[in-house]
Amino acid sequence: MRIGLIAALCTFLRFAHAEPPAVRFSLVVDVDSCPDDRAIRAAVVRRLGRDPFADKAARRLTARIAADGDGLRARVELVDAAGRELGRWQVGTPRQDCVELASALVLAISIVLDPPDTPPPSPPVASPPSTSTLSGAVGAMVAAGAAPATTVGLTARMLGGRLGRELGVELRADLPRSEPIQGGRVRTFSLSGALSACARNRGLLLCGVAGAGALHARGEGLTDSRSSTQPMVYAGPRLMAEVPLAGALLLVAHVDGLLSLWQTTLRVDGEIAWATPVFSVVAGLGLGAQFW
Repeated sequence: MRIGLIAALCTFLRFAHAEPPAVRFSLVVDVDSCPDDRAIRAAVVRRLGRDPFADKAARRLTARIAADGDGLRARVELVDAAGRELGRWQVGTPRQDCVELASALVLAISIVLDPPDTPPPSPPVASPPSTSTLSGAVGAMVAAGAAPATTVGLTARMLGGRLGRELGVELRADLPRSEPIQGGRVRTFSLSGALSACARNRGLLLCGVAGAGALHARGEGLTDSRSSTQPMVYAGPRLMAEVPLAGALLLVAHVDGLLSLWQTTLRVDGEIAWATPVFSVVAGLGLGAQFW
């Protein structure tokens, strides 16, 4: 838990030698399932052994609980009867854990409203969360430049690591697509696998991707309607975003800019009808889950 209390709480030690006056307390909660102001009030009263709150008190203590990236944060402010700020501080958790945040908020309010005669001890620090992550996702994608026509397909990936650096493995299937070509049609589909290395900043990842697979093509209605399977090798950058949904579920979106490292050609009657472009673009959207 990251708690920035010490500097702010020292501001209030001048009230230590007299019973602090009552305060008017209000709490705004922007996160589902977090305790409301009545629960926080009751917890503070139990901790102090007295009720420091009064609806008509001159001093006002306000707090707001909101999401902060992957975690939660409560921002608290104390003002006097004239509206002058007496102190402002915040408590936070690296996870969206309302119980953990509420416990820290109750402790902070209790110290502010009833400071000890000696400087307060350092606030408790929870054991840091695991720095390791593991997530998986499946989804659909659209690729332009990887085959004679824009294709749609399916992807599945696993991604894991620690300290903001993650490695991934994935499978990609471009579904069969038929496209007119020189008096007939050519039907293509491909399968490939890839490795990725990513740098994470909360829910945003910047990755490098390298993959290889096979592109299968079959002529239809052509003079020479043969089948052909050729390698496909690609690499390039990826920008990926993970948006938390309910529980551990994630909405995952990505855009890849890929360079073809192996030129694949399709021939009709000995003539090149299509060759792999140097650059292709892949965009995908899917659902994922954060395992830890």
